[in-house]
Amino acid sequence: METEYLEWKNKPTPANTAKIVNKFSGLLHFELPKYMGKLPAGVIKSYGKSFIIDSLNTYNPDKGKLANHIVNNLQRLNRINYETSSAVRMSEELQMGINMYKRAKEDLEARFHRDPTDEELSQELGWSISKVLRVKKQFKPEVLSGSLESAPAFIQMEDPVIDYLYHDLDPKDKMIFQHRTGYRGNPILGVTEIAKRIHMSPATVSNKAMKIAKTLKNVIGEK
Repeated sequence: METEYLEWKNKPTPANTAKIVNKFSGLLHFELPKYMGKLPAGVIKSYGKSFIIDSLNTYNPDKGKLANHIVNNLQRLNRINYETSSAVRMSEELQMGINMYKRAKEDLEARFHRDPTDEELSQELGWSISKVLRVKKQFKPEVLSGSLESAPAFIQMEDPVIDYLYHDLDPKDKMIFQHRTGYRGNPILGVTEIAKRIHMSPATVSNKAMKIAKTLKNVIGEK
């Protein structure tokens, strides 16, 4: 393995990087079960590969074997899983609050035949006004999956889970995600325009968008 490292060190091209990462795929496969958690296996594996590349850049041959250095770097996956677990718990709590807000709003609209005030929502829910305003700010009539499945809608996505999911998409799926939702400030485009950009049929783009939406629903619990 040290020979491959020297080849990479002398010529760190993408091809040589891929070659050495592939050489350590067995080690990665052996280590990954230790770090499985909330994230899909593909995402964990992607992070593991990126940490192998990090290891190449920080490795000092005078301090031990490259394999040991990689194993030590892979321990960073524990932090990734911890942060994701926290994000998922936060997402679940937020979704619960949004669902309660939505039900209370619908009940009051039916009762008063108008939009309820923040004070009325506060009394109905037993929340403080500040909590009503926080949840109201998060509540979006057109949810993320809807923007993928039908009409586009620009959405500020601050949940770290969304970033992890995006990281696991293939390049063309990333393009679809970006341009159907406005993710990372990308312009929202129609299916036909996206299809031209990624050289696929509009029908294929639509099907891929629906599959991505389904994945998002399963992970972030959209109702």
